[in-house]
Amino acid sequence: MILILWIIWDDTKKQLVKILEDNSRQLVKNYDAQLRKLVQQFDQNARVLLDNHKDQIKNLQDFLVLITKQIEEQKKQLDDQTKALYKSFDDQVQSLNKQIEEQTANLKKQIEDSEKK
Repeated sequence: MILILWIIWDDTKKQLVKILEDNSRQLVKNYDAQLRKLVQQFDQNARVLLDNHKDQIKNLQDFLVLITKQIEEQKKQLDDQTKALYKSFDDQVQSLNKQIEEQTANLKKQIEDSEKK
């Protein structure tokens, strides 16, 4: 029974690690795609503004500041999401460890009780 629980725990742990890794990769891909899109938008806007009036260069500078803020916000969100994923994983691991300990103690007690009879 303990072996079965250990196999289940090991498989669950592997699944949780895979989910965490997949989610982290997806978050990075999403962040990268958004960043590329923002850079592309910036490049397109920069070309138009440089062809136009000098006053529009000020608008470009403001846009650059806005993009920088968005990138910083997205990076912070990505960091927060990654931390939340790791915390969730840790919480699940702790919960599973506790369940295993409880079940192991129950099994030991059952074995001891059956040996006494």
